[in-house]
Amino acid sequence: MPHNDPELSRCDRARGSSRLERDVGRLSSIAVLPRPIFDEEAALVMLRQIQQANHRAYLSHRKRTLQKLKIEDT
Repeated sequence: MPHNDPELSRCDRARGSSRLERDVGRLSSIAVLPRPIFDEEAALVMLRQIQQANHRAYLSHRKRTLQKLKIEDT
């Protein structure tokens, strides 16, 4: 398997697997595992939780970056 194959991601090359193998595995799991059923309210709650987690991560990263640069947060 060539290491410069554009069809392979870095992780795939490291493991020696191909994109086709990964896609077959993903498709198999989608076909076998039950999918959750969301109503509008549950979907909005889930999206809000994801947005809040991402915002907290952004603030944490910003705080660390400002501390590294020794800049006061205004």
